[in-house]
Formats: sequence, structure tokens, C-alpha cells
Amino acid sequence: MAIKIAIEKLALQHGDLNDFLEVLDKNSVELVPVRSREASDVATLPSVHQQAASGAGGRHQDPFDRLIAAQCLRYDLTLVSVDKQFDAYGVRRVW
Repeated sequence: MAIKIAIEKLALQHGDLNDFLEVLDKNSVELVPVRSREASDVATLPSVHQQAASGAGGRHQDPFDRLIAAQCLRYDLTLVSVDKQFDAYGVRRVW
């Protein structure tokens, strides 16, 4: 998340990253650390195509999203996200 915020791909609506992490702690939300297993799982994910707002399509290559998908699949986790791109990987998603 810190990288996404730094490259302006993620904006928090209220407060900063530390405030957000504090809210997660208060609500017993557990962050999943990145391990080498998930990193190697990324290579086995299917090639998924994305649809851009412009209508143009292309291969979904966001390495962060692919890593999140790999973690969800490996540990049978439900992802809290509005991003429908994860559905194509078979990730269970709510929001």
C-alpha cells in the first residue's frame, strides 16, 4: 500500500497510511505478509485480460494485483475490493 500511495495509484480518503493501519488494528483486520511461495505463484496465474475505461483491452499485468490474487488463492482468502479484475482469477471478493 505504501508503494501504491507513493506512486499515486492509491489515495486514502481520510488520514494517512498510519491512520489506516490503526483502523485495521482496531477492527482486527490482519495483513498477509508476502512470502516466497506467493511470489512464485504469480508466475502460474492465468493470463487475464482487463478492460480499460477507454474500452481498450489488454493483459492485466499489475504486479501488486497479481500478488494479491496469488495470496487469496493460496490461502483461500476473501478479498475486500471493488476491483472486478480479481474475479477473472477466481478470487472470492466482496464489496
